Amino acid sequence: MHPARLAALLVWTVTASATEVTLVSGWHHERGVESKSVTTLGLAHCPFPRLGLEASLSVALFEHAGISGWRLGAAYRFTDAWNATALAELQHDQWNDWRIGENRALALLAASPLRPVSIRAGAAWRAPILDPDRYASPFAWRSEMPEWNLAYGAEWRFLDCPGLAASAAVSNLAPTRFYNPQHVAIRLEGSLRLDPAWRLALRLGTAVKGLSAMLLSVNEFTAEVGMSHDF
Repeated sequence: MHPARLAALLVWTVTASATEVTLVSGWHHERGVESKSVTTLGLAHCPFPRLGLEASLSVALFEHAGISGWRLGAAYRFTDAWNATALAELQHDQWNDWRIGENRALALLAASPLRPVSIRAGAAWRAPILDPDRYASPFAWRSEMPEWNLAYGAEWRFLDCPGLAASAAVSNLAPTRFYNPQHVAIRLEGSLRLDPAWRLALRLGTAVKGLSAMLLSVNEFTAEVGMSHDF
């Protein structure tokens, strides 16, 4: 294909498809571990009706100041029955004050057996990077302590009105975090449509950690607010 025609096709694909840009800022506190402000810029794009692409970059202030992490993901809806979708994602997180990082690769299947309920499950390959010279590299996949983890989530959209939506989720995969298996992460999300293009978003989250048979600990809290714009 001629380069000019290819460029025209790419421009048409971006402008003719659904695109959303999101800017979210908030505070994450984990008692005895970290307390930081995180701002995340996200981009979601649907070049074709069944295919969605996502990318995000997070920056932290105060503790671990600087780049906090990034995400690259793709989702393909392979059947309309239950909106069954295959998802794949690459993630990178880093803790700059400690000079450690982690790279992850995830693969999941998602479905909506009931209209307000969606579930997903899959596997995550985690590669902690303890080398202080390579902790910030998204290409460092050799690790002294690699491991497989279950990735899961269940979400209930209990409010879905024109311009207003709210949901509750239990998942170890949050927009900017991946929780260890012993943590049960709980999240509330809400969105308010301000006009056809702009949307206000709010997220509140915490995580419950099991200590022993009947002992539970809630030692972290996340609050985020932001805006999304549709193109």
